[in-house]
Amino acid sequence: MPVFENIAMKSPSTSRKVEANQAKQVEFAIAFGITKREAAAINTQMQKKLNEFKGKPLAETDKDNIFNYFATHCNLREDRDVAYQSKMINDLYSIFRGYHDSQFVIPDSVASVTSSMSNMTLSASTFSPSINKNDSNMPPSVLQQQKISPKKVDGKTHPHMRGFWSAYSTNIGAERFNRPMREGVRDFFVLDDGEIIKEIKRTHGGNVFDRGGSDDLNDIKNNGMGYFSGDTINNIKFSLYNPRQGVRSFYRGQDLSLAAVNQYKTLVGKEDCVHSLSFLSVSSEQAFAETFMKAKPDTYKVLFNISGFSATPNRGHYAPKNEKESVFSPYADFRVDKVTSDPGAPGGKVYFIYLIEVKGFAGKSQAMFY
Repeated sequence: MPVFENIAMKSPSTSRKVEANQAKQVEFAIAFGITKREAAAINTQMQKKLNEFKGKPLAETDKDNIFNYFATHCNLREDRDVAYQSKMINDLYSIFRGYHDSQFVIPDSVASVTSSMSNMTLSASTFSPSINKNDSNMPPSVLQQQKISPKKVDGKTHPHMRGFWSAYSTNIGAERFNRPMREGVRDFFVLDDGEIIKEIKRTHGGNVFDRGGSDDLNDIKNNGMGYFSGDTINNIKFSLYNPRQGVRSFYRGQDLSLAAVNQYKTLVGKEDCVHSLSFLSVSSEQAFAETFMKAKPDTYKVLFNISGFSATPNRGHYAPKNEKESVFSPYADFRVDKVTSDPGAPGGKVYFIYLIEVKGFAGKSQAMFY
């Protein structure tokens, strides 16, 4: 029985949403083989937390609280590394977070929603009968997901993501990683001139590294700055690419030349995809993304509206919480759905570019236009 099968939804497209949710659950189960004990622990914690919200709409802060609760209380295998555990929790949470509209509410009774989890092992073998191509009971969306495998990428998990996140979470740090990547530089230095540390202190307070924070400071200096080989950057790309998450909406505000906007227009309705040469920072908050739309004499304001599944949330210790940032890896491929404009927008004309991430894309992909 699907984990969230009994979550009530007041929507004419209920069946499609349930099918999509079931597809996420199958993907989650295949990606993470867990034991009965772990399934029971997750079941207990999920049911306890969901009961707090039964019969009421879910605000974004509620969902964040649920995620943090899962991260704290779901005791996963100790022999799995932190990256594995973090991804597992995030994927599980994305199943629930899919119900993001305020019109979706949890019904008064949620006892049966997760009761069967405590008696089953969530693993590929558990679900193998359900993912048979010939199973007539399979939702169409699940069959479709089975046909499309995630893109195969080279690399291995980067062991120092905490230091990377701390540096990248700053505006200066992000620029020092992304500029050489956009310019096609394979190996480069992230300069340790004190500016990244200064920005963290401005954002979080001058004493942020006091009282035991020296380890964080050393981690940033040793693993968030200095020399980055092409292999190390590739491992960070690999670590940021998480194609088994649920589809979510993201926004990115920036300025673009008219020539770049027109290049995006030429790809509307085509099978060609685009990808970022660098790490692509986005936000789940449209209002925040819009603050980066700053037109210049030779550029226009642009807001990217991205439907994607592989972005990794920035959960770095020093990431500004109000930004709700996630990052797409250069491995992510996007199809251009449409390009619209608002010529009468306050402050000048604004273009809106809609991108849809494509799963398992193996065709022609161009670098994003600037």
